[in-house]
Amino acid sequence: MAFSFDSAIADPRRAAPRVAIAVGVFALLLFGLTAAPGVCWQDSGMHQYRVLNGMLTNPLGLALSHPLHFHLCSFVVAIFPGEPAFLMNFVSALAGAVGVGALCGLVLTLTGSLRAACLAAAVLALSHTYWQMSAVTETYSLHAALMILEWCVLARLARTGDGAWLVPLFALSGLHIANHMLGLLTLVTYVGAAIAVAQRGRTSGLHVVAAAIAWGICTMPYSIIVVEWYYRTGDLAATLHSTFFGGAEGARGYAAEVLNAKITPGGLLMSLAYWAYNFPSAAILLALFGVRHMRGGRRPLFWRTIAVQSVLIFAFVMRYSIHDQVTFFVPICAMTALWAGLGTERLLRWSEVRGRRRGVRAMLLSCVMAPVAVYAVFPEAARAAGWLQSKMRQVPYRDSYDHFLRPWRVGDDSAERFAVAALEAAGPGGFLLANLTVGPMTAYVAQRRESPPGVRVFSYRESLTIREPSLTDDDLLSHLRDRGVVIVAPFADLERYWGEAFEVVRSETFWTLYER
Repeated sequence: MAFSFDSAIADPRRAAPRVAIAVGVFALLLFGLTAAPGVCWQDSGMHQYRVLNGMLTNPLGLALSHPLHFHLCSFVVAIFPGEPAFLMNFVSALAGAVGVGALCGLVLTLTGSLRAACLAAAVLALSHTYWQMSAVTETYSLHAALMILEWCVLARLARTGDGAWLVPLFALSGLHIANHMLGLLTLVTYVGAAIAVAQRGRTSGLHVVAAAIAWGICTMPYSIIVVEWYYRTGDLAATLHSTFFGGAEGARGYAAEVLNAKITPGGLLMSLAYWAYNFPSAAILLALFGVRHMRGGRRPLFWRTIAVQSVLIFAFVMRYSIHDQVTFFVPICAMTALWAGLGTERLLRWSEVRGRRRGVRAMLLSCVMAPVAVYAVFPEAARAAGWLQSKMRQVPYRDSYDHFLRPWRVGDDSAERFAVAALEAAGPGGFLLANLTVGPMTAYVAQRRESPPGVRVFSYRESLTIREPSLTDDDLLSHLRDRGVVIVAPFADLERYWGEAFEVVRSETFWTLYER
């Protein structure tokens, strides 16, 4: 079927798979070529360290284990040659590309407009947080891909009313939860959609049972480690807490943040700023325009379900008071792009009637061009003006303005350079006391590169390089009295992890611990 970019698609459902694959390939090129070349900072480094060491359960708790993502990364590392950290980064790029392609195909199916579909895909791919999470080892691009695939099945369910579509819908929901507990937010809405379909009389008991079984099977990567945790600890309350909020021995989890029901004016303002930075164009206005015209769309079950999801996800993320809140904007990016696709189709119709095609096309083009320009220019401007300094924790070898404000990671080897320098500073047999920002990634480098013999890396007091009991003050004193070196990563949160028997000498790059 031949068509121009300006034309409507005569049979969008038949064209959607081909368009989705083509757009997904372009997205994969974008994310793959801009992915980090190796080991990464913070949570990404923790994921990479765990996969390298076969550590399925996160020591910080079950909710932070993300077993589906862990198994996918382990599989890719096992079968493909190359640097494991880059292969894990590429898993995120692939998941991000699947999400972009699926969204393009979905919007094309819903609207019949190729321009609206491509605009939605571009808005998502170029949003700051989605792009950034598709360039490093993270669980969020896989979360978004699974959520968008759920939407594709939901759209088919809403169009046909056939209860058989509940089975793949709940199977994807199970995989979603096996990857990230954010999947619980969308699960609630699918239960409501299932009830609505059942009331129309096209759902049998067999469909419901099959959907429940599919969901149970697909959640097994997570449910298995939950059962194992309970079997090992025998503590049901602690297991449930770790399942939903994280937490383990020595780690409190995130129950207070997850259950937080308050939002301060400052917190709301910062959340809105994050949202605007993800879409420094007219994309948010297009999304709001799409929400405004939801009633005029077909498949009311689909749009009502998406509207409820939007409210739940926006409410959850906007008041989620954690330091890396911005990473949770990935589902908001997907929601915004979907609504922007609907808004674009409605706006294009309006422009045809009112004769405003040129102005509307210029605005749509700006939605594609503006984000890249902003991400290229704004970090330099912010650094020069001293903006956001309180948010930019400076770490040796890392430019925090680039790290946090630019989504691409081309050639970014700052994490590895930090790790190599820290290991060399500790020297043969030395200790490196680090936190979760730098500890796992440094332990990864110690395992993968030639490092000083006998060097040991600790995250707070827990050893990351060899299995041994938690580090005690007596261990530190014995090491120092044997003329051992103890290097401390330059983070204030480490100060409470040594007693009065020690003092630390702060230098520009790394700190050194001595006996007082």
